[in-house]
Amino acid sequence: MSSDPLDKNISVGAEITPTGLNFNAKSRFLTAVDRLSGNAVDLLSVKMERGLTKDRAEIEGQKQLIEAMTKAAIDRMEKDPEFAERAIRNHLGISLERQENKDAVVRHAIEDLTRNPKAEDASPDLDPAFINKFERHAEDAATEQLREKWGRVLGAEIRKPGTVTTRVMRIVDEIDSETARIFEDLCRSRLSNVVPVCLAGELEFRSHSKLVGSGLVIDPGVTGHIRQFAKLSDDLGKELWFSDLGRRGIAIPRTAVINVDASRSNPLQMQREVPVIPVYIVTDEGRALAGILDDLEQQAFDALLDKIRSLLPSLPITVFERFDGSKWRPLFDLPLASDNSP
Repeated sequence: MSSDPLDKNISVGAEITPTGLNFNAKSRFLTAVDRLSGNAVDLLSVKMERGLTKDRAEIEGQKQLIEAMTKAAIDRMEKDPEFAERAIRNHLGISLERQENKDAVVRHAIEDLTRNPKAEDASPDLDPAFINKFERHAEDAATEQLREKWGRVLGAEIRKPGTVTTRVMRIVDEIDSETARIFEDLCRSRLSNVVPVCLAGELEFRSHSKLVGSGLVIDPGVTGHIRQFAKLSDDLGKELWFSDLGRRGIAIPRTAVINVDASRSNPLQMQREVPVIPVYIVTDEGRALAGILDDLEQQAFDALLDKIRSLLPSLPITVFERFDGSKWRPLFDLPLASDNSP
């Protein structure tokens, strides 16, 4: 039987690797598992040819060091039973607990990636700085709630490398349960980096303070923030007002008349002859943190359309979809309130 410590880990295949991930995302996933999991054979099967000679050399050196340390510790334990008890309780117990925490975080990452395997075809490697910092958080995840949270953080970084910065990890680590709940509720109405006020409602002072203080939402100040429409001409030369709302956008004729009051609860207003949507603005860190939550952007977009249609039943609205990163194409015209067509 081979004594190679890598043989078991690389010989089983990849049955538990989440299906649907692109090649580079799978590579990032396997890198994380190789670093974090102490029981990779039971957790998933992996074949990682790159760098095996270097890995074997490092592991062999570590093995010799551990054997020497173990021998010295055993000699001491035989002479000092109290030392032996303390060593087992303090060192082995802590090490096993930390490894159990990391294994649980990886299992939750597998579940998260299985639910949502769509990933960017970016670098096949995870940033070593990320994995170094992440490991320290994962090994302290002693509760199932923390393990699930950090598992979803790992899933978000595997899907889109660079999403989870050091500041994002600090926010995840420090955020209290009340603020997390408030932010999760707010993100049910999130469209990319904005949240329409008409969907989320006016934030109470305490909620507003917690979100701003945690670095998740930009302080709206006294007047609040808006998402302003931009001038656009379609392929037929028709002049439109257009608003980018993440994966979808909406356009209205530039000749449209919008007569509504200035209440921020309205989904659409006119300010200085330009259509605007009153919004809260989510910070970059908040947007990254939102990436570990359930994706409800389509539902939020549909709800915003319903609000606009109810307020302005005769307003012509065209829905656009994003493609190729930054390009837009018309998807459909929203029926007028009096239109009975399907």
